[in-house]
Amino acid sequence: MRAAKDLVAKWGEDSIVGFGFSITEDLKKHMSDEKFLVAYDAWMSWKREQGKLPEIGGMELAEIQLTRNQQARFSIDERGEWFCTDFAPGMVDFTGFSLAGQTLKSGGEAFAKVHIDNCELAMSKQLPVYTTFKAIKAVHVALWEVLYLPVRSTDINEDEVIAILQPVVYRQNYLEELLNALPHGLMTVVRHPVDGQREQQFQVIECNRPMSNMMRKRMRDIVGIDLPTLWPEADQEALEQVMVSVLDDGIARNFNAYYTLDSEVRNCESRITQSPWGLTVYTWDTGPQD
Repeated sequence: MRAAKDLVAKWGEDSIVGFGFSITEDLKKHMSDEKFLVAYDAWMSWKREQGKLPEIGGMELAEIQLTRNQQARFSIDERGEWFCTDFAPGMVDFTGFSLAGQTLKSGGEAFAKVHIDNCELAMSKQLPVYTTFKAIKAVHVALWEVLYLPVRSTDINEDEVIAILQPVVYRQNYLEELLNALPHGLMTVVRHPVDGQREQQFQVIECNRPMSNMMRKRMRDIVGIDLPTLWPEADQEALEQVMVSVLDDGIARNFNAYYTLDSEVRNCESRITQSPWGLTVYTWDTGPQD
């Protein structure tokens, strides 16, 4: 792992603080995904060396100065690990689940719930959440879809593979928060490559208003066909019930499906945004209602 002092020397102290918490285009110009993660690890070690992260002492709060003068509040646990409790623009929660998975086994459901709520808060702000595969398995949240970053480095423990989480938990208060956060009258599709060897791409479809009957029927057909493909290890019956209930309400609020942008989507102006992490976001008006 590159020494923290080398990173500080190259980018400056203010920048290395930002590497830990702020995802910006500026940072991605300097670093690949692997280097970003290595820099984050180095940053944590460097902060501990400076005595700025407590190793013991129970739950404490720390305010971290971010790049572009952004601030966020973090809870620091007794092991010196942290998880975000108040998201600022551009924030991503890297940790928390690893500890949540351990405490869950000994009755620490409350801690796990805090982290899950933080993940949902991140999603309501359309932010990905980064955590580890081992931790996800420990918590057993059934309706979560996991996409792995191609992280292969001697600097990173392969037992702690970094993953992207997109929660699809059908919970009314979360959905209301999500719908309020989305632009009115727009559908958002986030395309994720599932497998480098396949042409198919995974997508999260979110819509905050009733869909046309034509669009709703198309979504139901697609969900019915692709559910086993999307969640090979999940409870298919439970997932299908969630999807059908959402579709029957006429609102595709927050569910996952394969979808192909083609000529069947007519009279829709689309905007394409490339995120710093290579995810492509399509946004378009759903058109008049039937």
